[in-house]
Amino acid sequence: MIKTRLLHWVNYKYNIPGYLHWGFNYWGSKGGITNSGDPYGDVSGMISSSGNILPGGDCWIAYPGNKIIYPSIRLEAMRDGIVDYELLKMYADKFPEEVKNLVGTTVYNFQHYDVNVSEFRIKRRKMLRELSY
Repeated sequence: MIKTRLLHWVNYKYNIPGYLHWGFNYWGSKGGITNSGDPYGDVSGMISSSGNILPGGDCWIAYPGNKIIYPSIRLEAMRDGIVDYELLKMYADKFPEEVKNLVGTTVYNFQHYDVNVSEFRIKRRKMLRELSY
């Protein structure tokens, strides 16, 4: 889940104010995406028209219910990443140089980032601690 959460650290680094998840509630098999349309029964993954494969269990960010949508663990990680984005903005207001270092040692570029969860937690804890003073 760290990669999903770090999407918003990437957004912060490149001053991108949002993230559009194209298939939030897409459970069908249209538009070049192949799947059974059953997010509960199909755990085989999806293949896009570009040949990208989303692994089983990672195809849907939300699940349909009876007059309700259920969040996935990945959606919760996305939400936590959005909170991190706001935390980074708050940290930048107080420590503008330090936030550059913190983000720079976490997000190297759009495709490469530090996915070490222990290091991530240390960095986040540091921000929370320093902002609490």
